[in-house]
Amino acid sequence: MRKDVDRVSTDCYDLRKHIEGTETRNAHVAAQIRSNDINIKDKEENLFSVKRDLEALTHANANLRADLNNGLQEKDAMDKHSRVLLGQNDDLTRELERFVNTDEVLRQQLDRRARVLDMQHANHHNIGYSAQKVVEVRSRSPVKRVTTTTVGYGATAASTNFDRFSPAKRTGGGGSPLRSSYKGAK
Repeated sequence: MRKDVDRVSTDCYDLRKHIEGTETRNAHVAAQIRSNDINIKDKEENLFSVKRDLEALTHANANLRADLNNGLQEKDAMDKHSRVLLGQNDDLTRELERFVNTDEVLRQQLDRRARVLDMQHANHHNIGYSAQKVVEVRSRSPVKRVTTTTVGYGATAASTNFDRFSPAKRTGGGGSPLRSSYKGAK
């Protein structure tokens, strides 16, 4: 029996050692569990923060997509408006060209009027010159005597007689005295 007691006591001792080792390991594992629990809580908080950031980024992305769509619609509207403005610009350019052409035509008409006025002025000058020549020639031509005779019903008749002693007759020049005055003008 002694052997049995020694064997049992040895078994008890071994079991106590094993229990102490297991308790130490349990304490160590419990410390690791606590440490892992703390790490898990930190990671869960990080995960929650990342999920919150992801939701915020998803919301921001949706807003940015909406802004992009609005920007694209605005760009399309601006393109359409630009095309309208280009069309209006072309129309205005054509209208301006018509205006310039009309202005040029009016300017030419006004210039024509100025030329007509110049021509009228020249004609009046020439008429004045001719009238002066006529007066000059008449002053050299024989003196006319105008006699008026009353014919029935209050009508008058005029007849002219040349003076025989006129300068043209005295100089003996043949032909019209008007023609002789233009000979020197040529």
